Amino acid sequence: MTKMIGIIGNGRIGLHFVEQLESGGYGTIVFDIDEKLMKKAAEHGAVIAGSSRELAEQVDIIVLALAGDPIVEAVMEGEGGLLEVLRPEHIIIDTGTSSPRLDRYYEKRCAEKGAAFLEAPVTWRAHGLILMPAGKREAFDIVEPVIKAMSYKYRYLGESGRGQELKAVNQLLFSARCAIEAEAIAYAKALGFGKEDLEDFLEFGLNPNMYGDDFTRTSGTTRMNLKDLKYAQEIAFDHKACLPVTAAVYQAFLHTTIHGGGDDDQSGIIRYWHSLNK
Repeated sequence: MTKMIGIIGNGRIGLHFVEQLESGGYGTIVFDIDEKLMKKAAEHGAVIAGSSRELAEQVDIIVLALAGDPIVEAVMEGEGGLLEVLRPEHIIIDTGTSSPRLDRYYEKRCAEKGAAFLEAPVTWRAHGLILMPAGKREAFDIVEPVIKAMSYKYRYLGESGRGQELKAVNQLLFSARCAIEAEAIAYAKALGFGKEDLEDFLEFGLNPNMYGDDFTRTSGTTRMNLKDLKYAQEIAFDHKACLPVTAAVYQAFLHTTIHGGGDDDQSGIIRYWHSLNK
């Protein structure tokens, strides 16, 4: 296995992969449509590729750090997409939050060319990233050292789709907690209570961003959460699982996104309660 790893998508997650892999003894080559992001990756040791095709020609393992199905589809099947240049040696790892159906589809498409496609969605924790790899076991066994280098911890979850399903549970929990915190803070405000009551006195430790009106992104955006909750509900439909609370939380993120808060930090969904309580 080559020690050079390709990374397509050089945002927060992709840059973290560059840092982890470079410090773990791997070389990295990167591509992103945003040149500023590539230059930032280069500051951490990455080589810049001129296109996805150029990147694929130089590596066997390609990590996708992309935000959902449409962008994955564009990289795989757009002009100069990866499907055009696949070799049997290629293993593609989708680390974004995508739909299980999409990852199963590309597993089949890549297999037609003798290549492999794994999923390994991620979530942040205090110590680093947790990765949730799934797909063909033989492909996972080849790339396991790379996944280990990129993560704080990981667990192989079996057939394609299982990683994205567990990620959906993760996103459901984070989004629901975010929503109930927003409702509680807005409710307290309506009753005349503020941060000093909930934090200094009751010691709840709620999201501090929600007490103000600055929702500059520090984690995921409301638009990203909306997308993830959409996938969670699609998975629930396939498994005949009822998610009534998630359906309500989805509406809060949808309202915030529609009314101009899509690029806000996820704490910005408190705007929904602000609009209700005018």
